[in-house]
Amino acid sequence: MPQLPVTCPSCDADLTVGREHLNRPVRCGACGKTFVPVADPGGREPDDLPPRKKKGEGGAGLGILSLILGVLALVTCCCGPFALLLGGGAVLSGLIGLVYRDGRGLAIAGLVLGLLAIVLQVGAMAAGFRLGGDPFNIF
Repeated sequence: MPQLPVTCPSCDADLTVGREHLNRPVRCGACGKTFVPVADPGGREPDDLPPRKKKGEGGAGLGILSLILGVLALVTCCCGPFALLLGGGAVLSGLIGLVYRDGRGLAIAGLVLGLLAIVLQVGAMAAGFRLGGDPFNIF
């Protein structure tokens, strides 16, 4: 049942009432006086308002971003430290994406791929240092 915002004319308290209570006497919860709430004639009807997102929804974009960055980081892990940036972005967006229900699987996949790319890149850099080469030289 839609709730409409109204203001008590006596105490200016912001209240919400159901549509079935419009144009009928109601008692203000703040001051206790009775008044008749009316809908705003220029306002939108509650059925016209877009539905609100529930808590935990709307994270599919972060999951997709994490997966794309993870795949790019894994593909470019042999191309120098650029993969560390992509992997870090995949890990960060994957961790934030875990908070949301939508796209949670994509966020986990991107997180794993990003971590794997970081480990491979750090291992390649360590091997380059150990062999006496320049690990930042990609050519």
